[in-house]
Amino acid sequence: MKSKSILRKLALLLVVVFALMLPLSACDGGKKPANVVADGMKENLNFNGQEIAIVYPPGYGYLDEDGVNPYYRRRNERIKELSTKYNANIVQKEGKGMYWQMMVTSIAAGEPDGHIMLTTVNKFLDWYKADVFADFSEAMKTTGIDFTDPRYDQEIRIKTSLDDKVLGFAAENVYNRGSVWFYNKRIFKELGIENMQEILDSKQWTWAKVEEIATKATVLNQDGSVKRWGLMAELHNTLWGSLISTNGGQLCPIVDNKPKVSLSSPAVVRATETFYDWVVTKRIATVGNGIQAWDTLPREFVKGNSAILVAQNKFLNIAEETGMQDDFGVILPPIGPDTKDYTLGNGLGDIYFVPRTYQDMTTNLLLLIDELYAPHEGVTTEDQTVEAVGRFMRDEDSLDNYIKCVTAGNEVTITNPDFSAFMGYGWSTPSITEMLNDMMLGRKTPGEAINTYGTLFQTTAEDSWGDIRFTGLK
Repeated sequence: MKSKSILRKLALLLVVVFALMLPLSACDGGKKPANVVADGMKENLNFNGQEIAIVYPPGYGYLDEDGVNPYYRRRNERIKELSTKYNANIVQKEGKGMYWQMMVTSIAAGEPDGHIMLTTVNKFLDWYKADVFADFSEAMKTTGIDFTDPRYDQEIRIKTSLDDKVLGFAAENVYNRGSVWFYNKRIFKELGIENMQEILDSKQWTWAKVEEIATKATVLNQDGSVKRWGLMAELHNTLWGSLISTNGGQLCPIVDNKPKVSLSSPAVVRATETFYDWVVTKRIATVGNGIQAWDTLPREFVKGNSAILVAQNKFLNIAEETGMQDDFGVILPPIGPDTKDYTLGNGLGDIYFVPRTYQDMTTNLLLLIDELYAPHEGVTTEDQTVEAVGRFMRDEDSLDNYIKCVTAGNEVTITNPDFSAFMGYGWSTPSITEMLNDMMLGRKTPGEAINTYGTLFQTTAEDSWGDIRFTGLK
């Protein structure tokens, strides 16, 4: 059922600075059960004026100095309040230019940029092996606080709990972390599709329907080159990954506390064959190959050169910055042939951590983090999603569809995040990029690619992870 709340309608007029990544901020959720031990410890918490630095990677846009974004504004107000409450000088800043390159050496030297910092999933394994992260396990036993509370991102908790250590955390997600499907309303109208939402609501938006529309929308020049595409994706793995998740599959799930590559599973095989069929055989879709800039094809969609676009959230910024003339909408990812409902992958966002330099401060920092993430009264996950993306949406249905991809519910199933990002398969050797480019260039059929890379990927997983175990699955 569509929500027609006043808040959501007003959100279309909000001026919000959109950020791709989720910041460290308070989240919604129910009242947390009373924790007498933690509450008593918080009463006595005093940092004696010490600076506590929350450091973000340079250029990530996490600092909202003009205070326009309600999401960031609440975070900043909370930080100011806690600074006074706990006699701390809590500051937020961007890291130095060599943030990623210098992380391991700076922590090894006992000189990290901050007390609370950020990493991405593809850095996590290497940094874990380098002993970068402080462990919260003992602090949790002392305080009775843990990250199973709904105010925290549970998939981040699971994926960063290794060998009985608790290493990472993040706020509950308010963005669509999977691939976002957009459509050009003008082109759809030319094809006779006046009400796309009816197709979605009746669950007729399937892979078969995508192929039907993309085939009709593709227009050729006289020389056989493509003038207008039926479907575009910002990158090859964006489309391929979305097909895997919408068909209920996972490339690399966790099995028996270890990563297990499932490239040859039926759902992934079907997704791979469909990717090849659309991109290579029928030529109704085009995808970025990782060589050109990631935003090349999204900007072609802005120009009206494709009926459908599969991309990440950042496209919303591009559409606004370029003043996209054609009207566009957000739709749910299509239903795969092996699923009955709309299904999408819930990709992992950024991971916050405390450098091991401050291991002896983890109890006090955990008490502080628990306050940073405390729910704001009357503010729900849906409210925050509206604040984050509402201004970019051009119609109510698009906002509803986007929210469904964040909150799930009866209409959308969100699968566990694919673990392949942790493996570094995106751009390494062997890589998903190599596999998909082999198919796109005609060097391998889907079957040959699966046979070749399935073995390589699993060998890499076993070599990379060795005896490391995931211990936060419960």
